[in-house]
Amino acid sequence: MSDTATQAGFPPVGPKVPWRVASAQNPLPPSQVQVGGLLGDRMRTNVEHRLLAVDADALLHRFRERTPSSDFANAWAGEHAGKFLAAACRSLATETNDRLADKVRRIAHGLIGAQDADGYLGTYVDADRWTGWDVWVHKYVLIGLLAYYRMEADPAALESCSAVGDRLVADFAAPPAGRDVNAAGWFFGMAATSILEPVCDLYRMSGDPRYLAFAERIVEGWEQRGGAHILSALRSGGLDALPSGKAYEFLSNIVGLVDLYRLTGTAAYLDAALAAWNEARQSQLYATGSLSAMEHFQPHDCHHGLPSSNIAETCVTVTWLQLSQRLFHLTGEPRFGAECERAIFNHLLAAQDPRNGDFCYYTALCGSKEYSDFPLCCVSSGPRAVAAIPDMVWSASDDTVTVNILAASSIDWAVGDKPVKLAIRTDFPVRHGAEIVIDLASPTVFTLRLRVPDWATAFVVDTGEEQLDGAAGTMFELRRQWQPGSKLQVRISCRPELLSATAAYPGRVLLRYGPQLLTLSEAENPALAHLDAVHIDPAAVSQLRPVHGEKAPQVFEMPARFDDAAEQAGAAYTARFIPFAEARRHNMLLRTRSEANERAPTQWSRAFASHIHVPPGIVGEGALGTPFNGEFATDGRTDTAALLDIDGFDHRTLRGGAATATQQGWIAIAFDRPLTLRRIRFRHGTTDASRWFAAAPQLALATGPVMIPTIDPRIETRWEEVGTLADYPDPADAGDADRTYWLILPEPRIFHGIRINGSLRSNLLSCGDLAALI
Repeated sequence: MSDTATQAGFPPVGPKVPWRVASAQNPLPPSQVQVGGLLGDRMRTNVEHRLLAVDADALLHRFRERTPSSDFANAWAGEHAGKFLAAACRSLATETNDRLADKVRRIAHGLIGAQDADGYLGTYVDADRWTGWDVWVHKYVLIGLLAYYRMEADPAALESCSAVGDRLVADFAAPPAGRDVNAAGWFFGMAATSILEPVCDLYRMSGDPRYLAFAERIVEGWEQRGGAHILSALRSGGLDALPSGKAYEFLSNIVGLVDLYRLTGTAAYLDAALAAWNEARQSQLYATGSLSAMEHFQPHDCHHGLPSSNIAETCVTVTWLQLSQRLFHLTGEPRFGAECERAIFNHLLAAQDPRNGDFCYYTALCGSKEYSDFPLCCVSSGPRAVAAIPDMVWSASDDTVTVNILAASSIDWAVGDKPVKLAIRTDFPVRHGAEIVIDLASPTVFTLRLRVPDWATAFVVDTGEEQLDGAAGTMFELRRQWQPGSKLQVRISCRPELLSATAAYPGRVLLRYGPQLLTLSEAENPALAHLDAVHIDPAAVSQLRPVHGEKAPQVFEMPARFDDAAEQAGAAYTARFIPFAEARRHNMLLRTRSEANERAPTQWSRAFASHIHVPPGIVGEGALGTPFNGEFATDGRTDTAALLDIDGFDHRTLRGGAATATQQGWIAIAFDRPLTLRRIRFRHGTTDASRWFAAAPQLALATGPVMIPTIDPRIETRWEEVGTLADYPDPADAGDADRTYWLILPEPRIFHGIRINGSLRSNLLSCGDLAALI
């Protein structure tokens, strides 16, 4: 974010302490950047329907009426005010909005007015200070009030932030005098130590060296007993060596580490940040630009995809964008800018409801999106990233301007005392290519840099005098004396391509065209009983064609086939796709072959269900939680929540240690209605021990509605055990991971769901196929 993100028309407030390490490029002052097209539409929706709809009193309520840390429903309620201020102030820096500015002032003044005389500005009662999520809440209070200070130069805001900083420095003084910050937050302290980012910012804005010393002490504390050991883990075993793989909190710490590097020049900080980014990019990132399942990192190359696995937490998407943006500006390397583009056009916009600005907490690769306006962490985080989109489109240094995303936009810039206006005219990403218009008062020398997308098969810049080529994945640079009225034509060619859906989904692929992942939309394919009935021929992908229309500018058609109701394979069908970012009920996990004779009657009952990795590692004191309880996959045609019955907030649950034969695991399918079925089929997914169970597992039928425990734990499903899988390998036999096992009932039965359970053998739990058939 720019150091001068003031409201449009207000004087800038800059930092007192400059960066020790200069960036290769910096965001332009937000008031000098205008974004239109698709991105501009989403930014306006963010302001008009999301930020303006926020209830100011609700955001301030817990600061005025504090609760114990044991009140889990309100444990981190204080984060929302700071996130709102950050998003709203960034939006106001681009475009004036009096209603939003009034709301910002009201919330900022309300926060300042709720501060205790000793500087504490949290939501917990005095007896519970610095427990639970208290430091985390102060992190966002600082982020929000510092954003407000930049916007209006209100000295009360900086005074309030400094009082918070003084309280933190005093209470978390160096041992033995102070408290242990690692013990003040979840996930081996990572929730608390992520306050590193705003502490660095507070040092810059105030100039008080005590805050820089505190920031360095936070990083030193990572390596102490009870800490997350972030630096040593990244030097040795990478993400797998972390005692907790909680993605949001970890990435938040790395964002702060980049800022601390720029303040100190300590090379080890940048090395660790790059190692974290590189490994996350290589082993954790979805093709859609986000990370995490059940809010944690996953086994390498075995990413979840179903709604039941709670994938791609929006808070993680936002923090990944913040990290990638920082590294792009710091280094100028195109790989970081490419990830900003990937995440924005896919998982960020996919999580935002384009109609009203609501956000998904998680956004799966299939099923129904669950948008919400409830004050959840992700609903408050998403608007921050949307508001910051201009920072990821344009950037500049002294005499160089960089276009990272070729989106419809314009800037007011200057080279020395010479004003420069540049405008990109395009409807990207609907079509690929643009015209760049350069408006000058007099001839001016500067360098124009364009990031060449890694998905481009050809990139040509036509100056009117010559045609110049750019290589995919690089920066195209053109330095010259530009004349008033200069124009460039940028033409980008690409082809649709199929990407592997990872080892967790053998035989499934994703469809990408340009920067966007496409998906089968229920709305565009109303004749299909099940979206999963469609299968595509990889050779036909080259026939993907846009179907442009006034109301649906991004609809694509491609020849495909589907398995009809009579279970006859191969009926011709013209499949219609739309961008993942525009879909509501959809399926991205595409089949490339017919499975008509084996197709289950519910859409996702035979989908490749997710898995949880439980590697050996550092655990907290106390009893070890059960590594795996089970997973539900629900019919994709219903709005029933599909939730993994596992405690995503307890690092011991996900990172506890290798599974043993005494631990029970299960996976179940909940039907949306009773079905008459006879055959049950099971196949292992990816495992690290050839098979999942130590002995033949039990099959059970639900004789009544399946109650997902996290929905109503008081109601239990009635399960009736009906037998074991035939010919399951002997414990001494390694088995065949690709083999299919069956249970055939004596006669058809009416039931509401199926479950397979038994003693676990592997610490990588997955299911390749579980289906109930007629």
